[in-house]
Amino acid sequence: MALSSVPSGVNVVWLIPVFASLVLQCLATADRGSDCSASEEDPRVAPIPHWDEAPSSLADYPRHGDRTVVDPWVYTDRLGLYKILLRATSGDPTLGKANNTANILWGLPLQHGWQFSSGRLLDFPNGTRWHSGTSTMRMHNSWNCISPFSWWASMNYYLSVLPFLGAVKAGLFSEWPYEIEFTFSSHHPQDYCTSLATCNARFPSVIKDWADFFKILTYRSASPDPYYQTTANQGDSFNLPPSPPPTFSPRERDIITKLWVAHTNSLETAQPLFNASLLPLMPEPEQIFGLSWAHLIGYIATVDFVTDLNTTILFQRKYLPGRVLQPGDRPPKIPDFSRDVNLALYILETALKIDQQTGDALKHAWQAVMCSPESQARGRSMIGNLLRPFEALWNLVVLLWLYVTVCH
Repeated sequence: MALSSVPSGVNVVWLIPVFASLVLQCLATADRGSDCSASEEDPRVAPIPHWDEAPSSLADYPRHGDRTVVDPWVYTDRLGLYKILLRATSGDPTLGKANNTANILWGLPLQHGWQFSSGRLLDFPNGTRWHSGTSTMRMHNSWNCISPFSWWASMNYYLSVLPFLGAVKAGLFSEWPYEIEFTFSSHHPQDYCTSLATCNARFPSVIKDWADFFKILTYRSASPDPYYQTTANQGDSFNLPPSPPPTFSPRERDIITKLWVAHTNSLETAQPLFNASLLPLMPEPEQIFGLSWAHLIGYIATVDFVTDLNTTILFQRKYLPGRVLQPGDRPPKIPDFSRDVNLALYILETALKIDQQTGDALKHAWQAVMCSPESQARGRSMIGNLLRPFEALWNLVVLLWLYVTVCH
């Protein structure tokens, strides 16, 4: 996110006891004879299930008269939106590097795939797949349904349909001769928009932010379908980046800043719509995790975290829970989760509680120290090596030094 001002009087000293307590928690939960940087991955976190079955172009969706119809309550239909965007942006010299694996849009379908594989797109609270009488449900397979009673699914609507329509507004698909329309939800249809016209009228700032992101990219009309090919194999782990961590070129910074501005706006727009109606349908530990996960965006957007293919896969395999949290699950002591997942959940929950009780004091302190490109690079290193606590503490010392010497 752009280096912007934070509220005056922010006390960055907040960061020291919080990071110190996380080191102690890591040491307390480490198995005897192991260390806190050991890598563990949850095999339940599959990257993107059914990727090959998702549409690869707008021509793969059904057409009704002069309208192309996408059903966002069908998992593969929603997944296809991401595949099309990845293909359309693969010609950009920044995003399309390394066979398009450098594309920061990979973070969106990877998150959606994790939501699917971990059961977070199910019909809460009874854990079944939703069958909508108004849905086209072309494949007639219950596994392919997305429930409108899922908080995760409804939040993701604003990170799939709205970004796609932002790309339409930016002109990515100007040669497509048909209007693109989305099937409406039979549950609270007023909370969703179904076309560029209705979304632009209802959520103009979100559509504008996504359009601004796509407008700065360059395109190639005849690009191959995006691969699903990665070097992030099972057993890989994060390696500490070179010191000092690399900073972005001006164009890279412009692209990723605009992405996080749009991403943050999508979530901030969606949360007031669904926190009251859908969040209570989930078990309480899952509610806390969902709020913590949304709250994390304020931290990772500040450092312009890179969501390319390999980084996101490693991050998800290492830190994300492979199932919905249930009553009685209390991190960092959930028996069937790895130590890494337990600690990640504990950190997210701790940050949320501190900010709820202090008026976002911790988040404002974090944003304050991210006051230069060098500071943001250090912040990305800290997040990428979240459970290497001593490296994190060293990076925190450097951040505070940069804050004093560079930013003041």
